[in-house]
Amino acid sequence: ALRGFSVADTAPAAPYDLVADPGATLRAAAHEAARLWIVRAHPGAKFPDWLLEGLAGLFEGFAWNGKAWEFPRIPPGARVLAQQGARAKLLFPVARLTGLERGEAAGLGPRDAALYTAQAWALAYFLDRGPDPAYAGVLKKAVEAAAAGGEIDLKGLLGEKAGAIYADLAAFLAGM
Repeated sequence: ALRGFSVADTAPAAPYDLVADPGATLRAAAHEAARLWIVRAHPGAKFPDWLLEGLAGLFEGFAWNGKAWEFPRIPPGARVLAQQGARAKLLFPVARLTGLERGEAAGLGPRDAALYTAQAWALAYFLDRGPDPAYAGVLKKAVEAAAAGGEIDLKGLLGEKAGAIYADLAAFLAGM
């Protein structure tokens, strides 16, 4: 099909449109390959779904700079969806976003599942490359904790910024 949803188990997971966006297939392949690599490269790791989605989204946002591949940005569709969610105040609270179990987001319905995925990508991007230095290094620490088989204490990793993450992320997305 040229338009529809990629399917995870029995529920829609992510929308795609090969007519309006011919690069969707390549980005979807990069996304799924990144998820597989992350899980297989770290047997025994405890990567929560938001982190897997966020990291896979970073791989999906690749670009060729004329000399080398770069993974510098949120994929275009995810950026637009996350921006719309931020402007309409539809973003998941960060505790809800990071608390969803694997596959649970797909059961939220197509709009919310797509928003969850976009927000997970945006959160990973923000914690890795966002403009506020107070968040610098948080994504790396979360990946290290998950890869070591431990639970991720995002609130602890955020420290003083834990109470501000939702507003800061929403403002960042709205202004992108």
